[in-house]
Amino acid sequence: MPITFPCDCGQPLVVEDRYAGAAVRCPECGGAPVAPGGPAAKPWRKGAAAPAPAGDPADPFGFTSPADAARERERRLKEGEREAPAEAGSAAGAAGGVLMMVGAVVWFVVGLANDTLFFYPPVLFVIGLVAFVKGLSGGRA
Repeated sequence: MPITFPCDCGQPLVVEDRYAGAAVRCPECGGAPVAPGGPAAKPWRKGAAAPAPAGDPADPFGFTSPADAARERERRLKEGEREAPAEAGSAAGAAGGVLMMVGAVVWFVVGLANDTLFFYPPVLFVIGLVAFVKGLSGGRA
């Protein structure tokens, strides 16, 4: 599939995709602009450039750095957006833990009533208990 890109002089250039990342001679001005693409655009090729570091806004899969997160939080506060209080998340965590524990007990009792002993309800109960304790402590446990 051909690659179309402009030269520095404004002349549109069309090259085959095998010339991606290579310098191409412009017939109009004689310059040698580099065709877009190349090894960095195709990371599966041998000798491709390393992926962008984490937190780089040009990398769609990167993670935001703590400094970026702080800037975003300050921007939201300036625009008048309010942050959810920490207690709201804690109450939701505690409520989710209680629901997990109740579900585990019901599952275990129904299994016993049908002469079946399941392994997962006690595990779910312990996970629910941990979620409940974390919710009560504000997520710091």
